Amino acid sequence: MASTDNQDNVLDNSTDDRNTKLEKVYKIFDELCQCPICLKLLVEPITTICGHNYCLSCLKHLLASSNLEKTCPLCRENLSYLKNSRITINFILRNLLETRYENQYLERIAEIKQDVLDNKDKISVIKRLLIGNYHATINTGYEIGAHRWTLFIRFADDENDMDIGTYIKEIIISDPATQEHVLDAPPYRYTMTGLQSRTICLNIEFHSRFHKANLRTDWNLCFTGIGNQKSIELEFIN
Repeated sequence: MASTDNQDNVLDNSTDDRNTKLEKVYKIFDELCQCPICLKLLVEPITTICGHNYCLSCLKHLLASSNLEKTCPLCRENLSYLKNSRITINFILRNLLETRYENQYLERIAEIKQDVLDNKDKISVIKRLLIGNYHATINTGYEIGAHRWTLFIRFADDENDMDIGTYIKEIIISDPATQEHVLDAPPYRYTMTGLQSRTICLNIEFHSRFHKANLRTDWNLCFTGIGNQKSIELEFIN
């Protein structure tokens, strides 16, 4: 009897161990099944070369929203290769999603189809976002030939910054020379003085009604002449 009881205990412990490991696998899988753009269950999942997963519809919208910035929202890997090539669904992941979530997956499919129908009556607005810096060389009491620069983020057709706040909620500026700086209202300007050029990282958050992923981009400060700028084409659905 003692031998039988020991065998039963071993089997029970082995079963508990397998269940614990299975629960961990499910937990990890569930954490990977949320699209970083829409923050909902992945549907028709696309896996990029950098290993991140997105809904097919979300990724297509991301690629169509800008002519210049085609980067992964999570790691900034260049995704421009997807624009001129066939986007292939990760069928293994899709089958796992359909099996794991069943009704929830079908509900997401229906939701996306309804969104497509709803968007047919909405207006697409194209805005050209300008990011750059003004520059002047100055002499201070302790620095000779210092650079006084102002980073700006504005729309090309909105010189007085009357319109941009309607679309952009806030901008987080990561400057390696200082701490993060948050701009939560226009005009979106950031002025500093320094001796050397550097790269400024921007995280631009749009108002939630546009259902648009944050735009993460960099700007290399230009200390030639009066400065420089780049443009990014953005699409907004009203």
